[in-house]
Amino acid sequence: MRKPLLNRTIVITRSAEQSENTTNIFNDSGANVVLFPTIKITNPESFDLFDNAIKTFNEFDYLIFTSANAVHKFSERINDLIITPSYDKIKVVVTGSKTAEICKEKNIKVDFIPDEYSAEAIVENLKEEIKNKKVFIPCSAIARKELSEGLTRAGAIVTKVSVYDVGIPDADEVKEYVDALTKNNPDVFIFSSPSTFKNFLAIMKIENPKIYFKNFIVAAIGKTTETAIKEFDVNVNIVPKIFTMESLAEEVINYFEKLNLQIEHK
Repeated sequence: MRKPLLNRTIVITRSAEQSENTTNIFNDSGANVVLFPTIKITNPESFDLFDNAIKTFNEFDYLIFTSANAVHKFSERINDLIITPSYDKIKVVVTGSKTAEICKEKNIKVDFIPDEYSAEAIVENLKEEIKNKKVFIPCSAIARKELSEGLTRAGAIVTKVSVYDVGIPDADEVKEYVDALTKNNPDVFIFSSPSTFKNFLAIMKIENPKIYFKNFIVAAIGKTTETAIKEFDVNVNIVPKIFTMESLAEEVINYFEKLNLQIEHK
């Protein structure tokens, strides 16, 4: 079996629960995986806006989920409220196969997944049909504005509400991960969202990201994350065509296969 990542160390900035499949792919390719969770999913400051919106759920034409976390927290909250919405008349749009999988687990039917897993792709695909339609976007408190603003420009009536927040783990929660990182010599850093990157900088107290990452391979799950990283003048080496962690893992493997061949032929 090919081991293109033998003696390579991959740092994944997600939790163990979220990274099981990715870790297995890397381990099978010979890599040493260091898990460094940089985000902590919490409830929003208030559920008031969400609770008010869910009362009029039947009036919405579209329901959009941009992450698996949004589906989890949406389902968790409606369970707390003892509400069972009907999805028969609403069009459910999700970004990514992983998000679609979670919807299926929660018995939420999915009508559309754009080929490109980004806010821009959703707007592009819906802009011709969205005018005067009511759109419900339950998301994180720090969700970017591109989706809601793009849909609004296309004529949609958008209700964007927080169903969860994204914070930084406490110092005692990440101490073991910081220790593991300092004991290993990383080759690749993997970031699955803008928050994972920005929180990593905060946790590690990195004042000059460009210098810190200059000798490492940086991989981003998609264009939104890539853009956020580049805003700090950090080079992004790997972005998969399909914005999933599994595809990202395969791209990392391919990157090192090519690198290993170049080394062999020198």
